[in-house]
Amino acid sequence: MTAPSIRLQAAFAAVLGTRTLESRELIDGVMDHGFEYRGYVQHGLTNALNCGMVERVGGRFSRRYRLNQDWQIDPKRLDAALAQYAKNTGNAPKRCGAEPRAAVPPLNIGPAINPAPLVPSVGTACMSQEEREGELPPYLGGRIVDSLHSHFDRILGGVE
Repeated sequence: MTAPSIRLQAAFAAVLGTRTLESRELIDGVMDHGFEYRGYVQHGLTNALNCGMVERVGGRFSRRYRLNQDWQIDPKRLDAALAQYAKNTGNAPKRCGAEPRAAVPPLNIGPAINPAPLVPSVGTACMSQEEREGELPPYLGGRIVDSLHSHFDRILGGVE
C-alpha cells in the first residue's frame, strides 16, 4: 500500500489530531492547508486508510475517521517536503485578480458531496410511454395473449 505524500500526511495529522471527523470535514480541513484539488485529497484519504495512517470509526461503510495513534511521520522527510513546497509556491503563477474565486453551486449532488442526510425516496410520479399512447405494456400484453390461448384450448379441446 502506498502512503500519501509526506505533506498530505502532515495535513491529515494536523487536521485530525486526537479528534474524530466526518470525511467531508476532514477533506475540507486538509484543503485549507493549501491543496486545491479535492480529488487528490480524497485519493490521499483512501491511501491513508489503506496504509493504516487513518482508521475508520464505526462500521465498514462509516465516513468517520481518526488518526492512528501509532503512526509516525519522519521529521527529516517532512522538513524536506515543506522546504520544497515553500520553494515552489513562490514560483507558482498568481491567479488573475486579487479577489477570491466566487463560490459556485456544486454540479454534482449525491451522497458523497451533499452534506444533508440520506432519506428514502418516494419516487417521481410520471406516466410511462405506454400509458401516454394508450397501449398496454409488453409484459401485460403477453400475459393476456397467453391467457386467451389457454382459454380457447380449454374450450375447443385442442381441435385445429
